[in-house]
Amino acid sequence: MRKALAAAISIVVLSAGAAFAQTPDIVAALDANQDGMIQRAEFSAMVEANFARQDADGDGRLTGDERSNHHGQPGPEQNQEEFTTLALTVFDGEDTDSDGVIAGDELDRFRAHIAEGGQPRH
Repeated sequence: MRKALAAAISIVVLSAGAAFAQTPDIVAALDANQDGMIQRAEFSAMVEANFARQDADGDGRLTGDERSNHHGQPGPEQNQEEFTTLALTVFDGEDTDSDGVIAGDELDRFRAHIAEGGQPRH
């Protein structure tokens, strides 16, 4: 489970893409409408865009070779549904009140979680 969660956090960080490279704040990178919150739709759109960037041959699957371009080593094959589902487990885990938005204290915990390298909280 820890490996799966760490992989999901990696997907989130990579999903922020160029926007994250320009700012140290993952929230700003994921917050497309800049309202200070992350809606599930914003999060999902970023994840889908990241999948498309990584899927070099456009076949709807990430091979180990395609993933190695982004992770530094070959990763397991994943289709888009698997990739998105794994990433959305992060969102769902951080959205503790299940309202479809990461905001307030949830946002603070999410930032801390990312700063810790995405390791599961105990």
